[in-house]
Amino acid sequence: MICSYCFDSKNIYDFIQDNGEKAPPNYDCEVCGERNHPKVGDLHIMQKSELSKKLKEVIRKLYTHIYEYALPNNAVEPYITLEEVCWEVFDNGDKIAELIASESVYETADGGDGYFDDTDSQQWLPICWLTPDSFDWDGFTKKVKHSLRFFDTVDFNRKEELEKLDIFFEKLYTDNIDELVYRTRGISEKDKEDIELNPSENLGKAPPKLAKHNRFSPSGISYIYLASDEKTAIYEAYDESRELYAVGKFKLDSDLRFIDLRKSVFNEKLQSYIDPYSEEFEALTYCASKAAEKFVVDIQKPIKNNSKDLDYLPTQILAEYIQSLGYDGFVFDSSKNRGGYNIVLFHEQMSYASHQYKNVSLIAVRLGISEIEEG
Repeated sequence: MICSYCFDSKNIYDFIQDNGEKAPPNYDCEVCGERNHPKVGDLHIMQKSELSKKLKEVIRKLYTHIYEYALPNNAVEPYITLEEVCWEVFDNGDKIAELIASESVYETADGGDGYFDDTDSQQWLPICWLTPDSFDWDGFTKKVKHSLRFFDTVDFNRKEELEKLDIFFEKLYTDNIDELVYRTRGISEKDKEDIELNPSENLGKAPPKLAKHNRFSPSGISYIYLASDEKTAIYEAYDESRELYAVGKFKLDSDLRFIDLRKSVFNEKLQSYIDPYSEEFEALTYCASKAAEKFVVDIQKPIKNNSKDLDYLPTQILAEYIQSLGYDGFVFDSSKNRGGYNIVLFHEQMSYASHQYKNVSLIAVRLGISEIEEG
């Protein structure tokens, strides 16, 4: 028998707690020595073979054994060992791999159980690497940055590649974004006069001729970069050479359609589709979510000025593709202000509400001080 405390893995703990039997009082686990104290009484136990069966099912959803493709054991780099698989899936490699191997009895290839009895050979491939309809963000960025800039070929069609994300985007569609949003500019005292003449225009969407090269829009194409609150707006726009900021408040038009890439939304809307313990697990959605996670990492990481022309290409292409699907923009977590989020709005579908000026010190930004003094 094995207990719910044997492995440092929440998913395994939850599975044994939900599907195992309650241990008798003062029961000592034969594997880890955990005791079921009468006053606590929350220890659950399960047959090793039953847990091993479930763990194999989970692995089978995320990885494929190389011999199912009759390929050599050391053919390509993505092949990893069962122990490495267990580290990636369960955050525990050697113990779980040994448990699975000890409960595996060699069977025919159809049964496949014999594939689990070797923990050290390179035998497993990620399902996303083998799924033709899964989107490879790393491969896509490499192609558009270093190989195919303007035209497609028989071997690589960017639209066909991006279409693999369509179903995933549909699951993250929302029209429930706070209607009040903020936009910030670092300014000088002289700029105040121009802003006061027409705050809606001077704090709103930049005209195309003034649109700079940004993470989601190339020079000459103007998108609107917004934030969920004024603190996030200032932190995202902060420049050490500026201490004075104009903060515009705008109201989004009704019935706008967004793709919501915030982590909390991932967990809420996609959990059952990307959780290999779930009966609703979908390999394509899981693989698309992994690609989207890499995309979100890329849009949040700082990029040096001399790398922007190249590194902005993939995110600009994906943003334009999202627009081509009929969405009005997309939302993602702020990397500068925990709890805040950013909005990319493709068209000026908002109305001016008000504005104010803020004096922001470098110390406040570096320390993440929540209260920014008003000027």
